Amino acid sequence: MTFLLGATLCGALPGHALAQADLNSSLAITNLAAGKPASQISTGYGGIASRTVDGNTDA
Repeated sequence: MTFLLGATLCGALPGHALAQADLNSSLAITNLAAGKPASQISTGYGGIASRTVDGNTDA
């Protein structure tokens, strides 16, 4: 996976338009919200709050 960052965001040297950061494609992403309590003020179409933190990435 490759990300290109603007020079002003990454502190690149003057005259360099972009800085490149390569990340390992096996980078693990942790869902910090999974399994935590969730709440909401309204529910529609069966969209209960607990479904937002169930770990399921299918809509």
